[in-house]
Amino acid sequence: MKRISLYEAFYQINDKLSYWIKLSLLWTIVNLPTFISLVLVLFTDFNFERYILLFLLFLSICFNLFPSVQTAFSLMRDLIIKEKIPTHLFKSFFRLYKQNYKRSILAGFIFCITGILIILNISLLNSISYIAQSLFIILGMIFLLCMINYFSFQAHYYLSFKKAILNSIILTFSHPKYTVKILLILGISSVISFFIPIMVFFSISILVNIMFFLFHKEIEEIKPTK
Repeated sequence: MKRISLYEAFYQINDKLSYWIKLSLLWTIVNLPTFISLVLVLFTDFNFERYILLFLLFLSICFNLFPSVQTAFSLMRDLIIKEKIPTHLFKSFFRLYKQNYKRSILAGFIFCITGILIILNISLLNSISYIAQSLFIILGMIFLLCMINYFSFQAHYYLSFKKAILNSIILTFSHPKYTVKILLILGISSVISFFIPIMVFFSISILVNIMFFLFHKEIEEIKPTK
C-alpha cells in the first residue's frame, strides 16, 4: 500500500472539501427555481395562488431537482471509484446533467406523484387512525430509502427505471445494517439542517458522497467472489 506524507494527505483533504463546496454551490444555483417556488408556497396565503405555485414547484422538482440530484450522485460515483477530482466541474456537471435528463424526469414524475399520495394519506389519517397514519409514515421512510438507492443504482449501473426500482427495493429490505446507516445519516443531517438551515445548501455534496460511498461498499461486499 502506497504511503503518503502528511502534507499530501492535507492537500487531498483540502481538494475534496473544495470540490464538495463548489459542487454544493453549483447544485444550489441550478435549483434556485425549486427553492424559490418552495418559499413562495410556504408564504402565500391565497389558495388559488398557492395551487398555481404548488404546480410550478411540482414541475421544478421533476424537471430540475431530480436531474441535478442524479448528476450529483454520478459525480460522486466518479470521485469515489476513480479517486480523481474532475478538473472541470462545470463541464462535468452539465455533461452528466444532460446525459441523465430524460430518465431523471420520468423518475421525478413517478417519485413525486408517489410521494404526494403518501403525504396526503398521512395528512388525511391524522385525526382518523393513528395506526394507519403510522404505517404510512413507515411507508414514507421506505419510499425515501428506495429513492436514494435508486439514485445510487442509476449512477453506478445506468439501468432501466423498472430494474433500478426493483434493485433499490431489494437492497433496502435485504441489507438492514446498510439501511439503518442511511436512516441515521438522514436523521443526523435533518437535525443539523433544522438548527442550521443554511447547511442544506452547503452539505448536499457531502451527504451524497457518504450515501454513495456506503452504497458502493455494500455492493462490493455482496459481489460474488471469483
